[in-house]
Amino acid sequence: MNGTGTPGGARWEAPGWRRALQLALAALWLLDAVLQYQTFMFSQGFPRMLAATAAGNPVGVAGPVTWSAHLIGTHPGAANAAFATLQLLLALGIAWRPTVRAALAASVAWALAVWWLGEGLGGVLTGTTSPVTGAPGAALLYALAAVLLWPTRDRACCRARTRPGRCPPWIRAGCDHWTRPRRGC
Repeated sequence: MNGTGTPGGARWEAPGWRRALQLALAALWLLDAVLQYQTFMFSQGFPRMLAATAAGNPVGVAGPVTWSAHLIGTHPGAANAAFATLQLLLALGIAWRPTVRAALAASVAWALAVWWLGEGLGGVLTGTTSPVTGAPGAALLYALAAVLLWPTRDRACCRARTRPGRCPPWIRAGCDHWTRPRRGC
């Protein structure tokens, strides 16, 4: 330990806005895990709730939703424990810097699976949904957030725009369209 307060002399740097939003996404996954661990979710009410999202959806959506609800209904306790633990691991993985990329990738996959099989695509194909009723569904927004919050390899690539080839395309798009010139990413 040296005089800077960190081992090896590395200076501590406050997290940027991207990291702060990654931690907010981790907090949301943690909240989801806590809610998933509720007693009700370990009962037959959980698969019945999932099956209800099939109503009004086309067969390509309703069929897999009904199938997954039936599968979960055979062992709701084990399935729910696995789902809650996965969400807890996503939260921890996003919060821990060395695993943030893997956790964000898993977050996209899990959120899209939940959006399709747990939310029935948020009901957007039923024709009766609106943002007031929760459409397009929280899970889709989690997936979108995970994609947009993907860490850059070079923290300065967006800010300086000197090496755009090293930034993923969605990060470049975000820098080009959602930030003011010379404001940084």
